[in-house]
Amino acid sequence: MDYIDLHNKLNVPMHQIRSLAIQCHALDEAPHSLMFKSQIPSQKTISAYEEIFASTLLSLAITIRTKFYQGIESKSTNKYIKNCGTLYKNHKLSDSDPIEFEFTIKDVCDKIIHASSITRPLEKEENQPTTLICGTRQEKLPEWELYIVISEFCIGVLNWIEEIESVSFTSQS
Repeated sequence: MDYIDLHNKLNVPMHQIRSLAIQCHALDEAPHSLMFKSQIPSQKTISAYEEIFASTLLSLAITIRTKFYQGIESKSTNKYIKNCGTLYKNHKLSDSDPIEFEFTIKDVCDKIIHASSITRPLEKEENQPTTLICGTRQEKLPEWELYIVISEFCIGVLNWIEEIESVSFTSQS
């Protein structure tokens, strides 16, 4: 029997990450007009939106993380997303004196992929909602919480891509 060798064959192009980031940005901002400007949003419409947003967000996270595993440096990406959210480890925002941690684009992707829950408010007044991503650290260590504005994260990802491509283009010239 012949086999196809797929190991190390997956090449993630930047335009795929860009496309998913644009889709997630649009989906993060969509519920306000979609749910509140329509007459009565049906449960079917809300469920369809949730499924599309969740699958697109997960696809973005997996695609970016795959790109990092292909050799793109991730440690300095925190500068692109420093204003999009807050990460708490071993504490929750509700705890007294929660400890905030700096995070990278890869960290956010890891949190999305390994989340035990992802929730966000669906309120008429909330134009740019903060999404709460929760999970348990490895080996059942205490929980972590990431409060993030997905559309702002996507803008950071797009800015990161632009810089990588401009450096790549400059070095090829």
